[in-house]
Amino acid sequence: RAVADVLGRVTIGALPDNVHITSDGAYALIANEGEPSNELNAEGTAYVADPAGSVSVITLPAVGTVEAASQADVRTAGFEAFDAPGALHEDIRIFGPEAHHNQPSLDLEPEYVASAYGKAFVTLQENNAIAIIDIASATVEKIVPAHITDHSQIAIDSSNKDDAAELRTIPVKGLSMPDSIHAFTSNGQTYFATANEGDAREWGVDEDEGGSGIYTDEVELADVVEDGQVCEGALGDVDLEELASKEVAGNLKLSNASGWNEEEQCFDELYAYGSRSFSIYDAEGNVIFDSGSKFEEVTASLNQAGVFHHNADNEGPEFDDRSDNKGPEPEALTIGQIGDRTYAFIGTERVGGVFVYDVTDPANAKYQTYVNNRDFTVDFDEDNYESTKFAGDLGPEGFAFIDKEDSPNGEYLLVIGNEVSGTTTIFQIEDPLADSEHPIGKNETSAEGSSNSSTGSSESNSGSALAGGALAAIVAVIAGVVAALGVIPGAKDQMLKVLPQEVRAQVEAFLN
Repeated sequence: RAVADVLGRVTIGALPDNVHITSDGAYALIANEGEPSNELNAEGTAYVADPAGSVSVITLPAVGTVEAASQADVRTAGFEAFDAPGALHEDIRIFGPEAHHNQPSLDLEPEYVASAYGKAFVTLQENNAIAIIDIASATVEKIVPAHITDHSQIAIDSSNKDDAAELRTIPVKGLSMPDSIHAFTSNGQTYFATANEGDAREWGVDEDEGGSGIYTDEVELADVVEDGQVCEGALGDVDLEELASKEVAGNLKLSNASGWNEEEQCFDELYAYGSRSFSIYDAEGNVIFDSGSKFEEVTASLNQAGVFHHNADNEGPEFDDRSDNKGPEPEALTIGQIGDRTYAFIGTERVGGVFVYDVTDPANAKYQTYVNNRDFTVDFDEDNYESTKFAGDLGPEGFAFIDKEDSPNGEYLLVIGNEVSGTTTIFQIEDPLADSEHPIGKNETSAEGSSNSSTGSSESNSGSALAGGALAAIVAVIAGVVAALGVIPGAKDQMLKVLPQEVRAQVEAFLN
């Protein structure tokens, strides 16, 4: 059997989690997460081992050569400069067990890397922060806090026990805690976008398994209220008993590592995991756009029994199952240039599917459509692939946009790796402006309202059904989903049946 030749090997930082190649092929950037060991000391107050998080910068051989980088080509961007008191913004979370060292250089955990014009942008997920790194010098220039949503203004579906796809405002904030990140340019300016997943910190071996116990920062809102840990008047005149009911937000998962008033020994603010959105930042790390509650609004509007299940998990199609814990959980994100427009594609790890936004004007990003080729009538069974394979794609984890110049069929493609179903899906996307007199935002012929189906939703910049070139892009995406559903008995016909007549006709024409 043929064995690939190993060209070389280099040592980098602890626990690498993501690899990114700069667009010019000059560098490989690696996010070394540096998570603690899965073991606490005998007292349960500190980790047995806790390596430093870092970002490795590897200078690569010239493009076109077949050789490996050497150890001399490896440099490490660490966070030691931020160990000094006051070096970090107060919203950046440094935390662990009670007697933990709480040193930023050991506690900051790089998750995902993007780059543009000599700068790397790195998500520090559990810390709710983003590091900005100068690649040439392998130096962390600054660390900025990531977006925090105010759910007293931005609605959230906070209950998995209310038997409804209902969004409500509550006096809780959402830590975006971003996972995927992608940098892009618009009008000569650099921006980056993040998928705001959220993630609890949980390590240690369970006592039932012979360990010293588990450390986690996760608590439930009802427990915080019932234990009298909300500072008096901190949440205004809200009825705490009503808020703590399971039908409102009692099961909502919160972090006990944020909002704690040490002097008063109570929480003066409550923070949930993830903002259930995606955000766009300028090159300095200022948030200029956030999608707010749009993801949950769309999935709630598409919730139809047996067809689409709002806030379902990726290992089970039960409706409303994840509303108390990060909701749709946006994790994957990539950005691609299609003709004269720039689009962001965001994958929701739990309920599945892809949200598409026009980010050509980053500060005024516009929702375009949502597609999901999952069959919610099929249960997930990891031991029965023959049954589970008909569920469609479960757990979108990694996205790659392929420009038509690099595409094997000469078309724009979106490639998606789905973690739970173990499937890879390729969507073909048409240029929305090609052969069209109606570019996105110039919707002269659309009808009033929006167009929704069990598997997708489309609306223009003004909230109306997309027409002209924008509809062409959606038709191409939906056609890809329909084609993929051809392997599921009856699914293709079902999807075509629920599409609006105009879209259905164009999808059928596209497929033929």
